[in-house]
Amino acid sequence: MALAQPLSTALDELATAISQVEAAAGASAASQKGNDQVVELEAALAALRKEHMSLKSVSGDIAGRLEGAIVLIEAILSGRS
Repeated sequence: MALAQPLSTALDELATAISQVEAAAGASAASQKGNDQVVELEAALAALRKEHMSLKSVSGDIAGRLEGAIVLIEAILSGRS
């Protein structure tokens, strides 16, 4: 589905960005253990991971609903409703 492609691409890019931040945070956390800023960044990263999972779920639901609507429209147009 053409509409789902940009959303899928954006979700993939978000996942890549989160992975890059995780790698950087891991290196930083090891050198700055106990630093309040590191703790805040780790909490923000956890929130981003949660948001990413939520967005993936919502996008899957939307894609499924759009597919269903397209099938219904095609059936109506072909007189098979």
